[in-house]
Amino acid sequence: MRNTIVRVRVLMFATITLSIILLPLVEWTFVTSLVALSMYFVYGCIGIGIANHRYWSHKSFEFRNSLIKYACSIAALLSGTGSTLGWSGLHRLHHKHSDTPDDPHQQSRGFWKTVFIFYKVDEKQILRRSMDNARNPFLRFTDRYWLAIIIFWIGFLSLISLEALYFIFLLPSAVTMLAQGITNYVCHGSCGYVIYKNAEGVNCAWLAPFIWGDAWHNNHHSAPTKSNHKEKWWELDISGMIIDLIKVNKKENGNG
Repeated sequence: MRNTIVRVRVLMFATITLSIILLPLVEWTFVTSLVALSMYFVYGCIGIGIANHRYWSHKSFEFRNSLIKYACSIAALLSGTGSTLGWSGLHRLHHKHSDTPDDPHQQSRGFWKTVFIFYKVDEKQILRRSMDNARNPFLRFTDRYWLAIIIFWIGFLSLISLEALYFIFLLPSAVTMLAQGITNYVCHGSCGYVIYKNAEGVNCAWLAPFIWGDAWHNNHHSAPTKSNHKEKWWELDISGMIIDLIKVNKKENGNG
């Protein structure tokens, strides 16, 4: 298991720091801003929200074909958030021990430790929670070489231009990792509303559009295997809407 939290934390601080330092050195235009926003969507929604979270962690749906599945998984890999094997195992630990001292995302640690992943988790526990995913050759390969792949990605973009590195990787990766940490902190606090009192977490309406629907956290914890977290008509779940377009439905599975 090579998806160490320390490496992800270092990469997170590096992307955030460089995003700030290089801010006045890159050319901000409508196009470059649109590229950064698009890459945040690719990393955060397509990669993390759909592939890592709702598919690999919860198996809440099945992709129409393998091409879409692995394209989404590559988006997650290039986001800089570590390997999918590690991400899914860590997230399953969170659900198993949610809001207890054994919860890796325990909100009571405080904002800094939660958002910037200052916690220790036994990597053997992560692997045990993700043994089904460990049977997948692609996930085993990317778990072993995810950091080398990220370094190659950074090098490739650097050869193109500083703007390519900044707007395609550094800035959207930093925002993606910050958004995940803030979601873990805010959605297990008191700044939101609850529909299901027997489930952990709260729904944060103000955060949901920026985190692609994963901030309907109380809804999610009440039914983790649902691919769409929306419960009320006005709860916008962008990830769930995209999944509805790319998943196999019951009729296609021969079950309906």
